[in-house]
Amino acid sequence: RWTISIPESYYLFAPLVRGRTVLLQGKAYIAIDARTGKELWRHDGECCTALASPDGRELYVRGEVGVADRLDWSGRLRARLPGELAAVSDGWVALQEEGRFAVHRHGARDATWSQPTSNHVYVAAVTLSGDDLFYFSSADSTLWRRNLATGRARAIRAAHSRVVISTDASGVAPAHIGAAPIVAGPYVFVLDWAIHAYRLGAP
Repeated sequence: RWTISIPESYYLFAPLVRGRTVLLQGKAYIAIDARTGKELWRHDGECCTALASPDGRELYVRGEVGVADRLDWSGRLRARLPGELAAVSDGWVALQEEGRFAVHRHGARDATWSQPTSNHVYVAAVTLSGDDLFYFSSADSTLWRRNLATGRARAIRAAHSRVVISTDASGVAPAHIGAAPIVAGPYVFVLDWAIHAYRLGAP
């Protein structure tokens, strides 16, 4: 139907799609009309994180360093939150803020749940699914499932004794048990040096 040229490096990041809007990820976030290829809007920010809720209602992009911008799909800025984006679900957004990891309801300024962090104590491998937050805490080397609606938490597994180290573009090296968990129906899949499948019970 159409072909457009895109800025260098934009091809490295998968676009987000909602309806007829295709959002390209880079230093600026560029929305394209899927029918025509014409630019609809753009939002300046930092490369290269855009997350949308599964229901398509919520859209977050990385604004300036250490800031998450909450947009609507017409490109309008709805809110600006301090922190780096970690995960988004239909009801929640998880952010690594200065000195803490925090989860907020969409549109809420105050965190529903938070945990202090430092250079030595961190939260990683984060997934949100419904009201459930899955995260690895280095404080106890455990992958946790926390129900944000009830506040109940349950350990899923302790990390392998050999911890995977990854380094992002900023040079920060968070340690974690592997990729963020994948939740599918009643199962959660966890990666460290193998793949583990768990059937989820009550939260």
